[in-house]
Amino acid sequence: MILPATLQFLKDLAANNNREWFSDNKDRYKAA
Repeated sequence: MILPATLQFLKDLAANNNREWFSDNKDRYKAA
């Protein structure tokens, strides 16, 4: 099952698809 936090992370990633944003949000990636 896909969690709401995972969907939100993917939406945020689509809007901020760059290495700096991803690096700043790596903990969210691991949790998702």
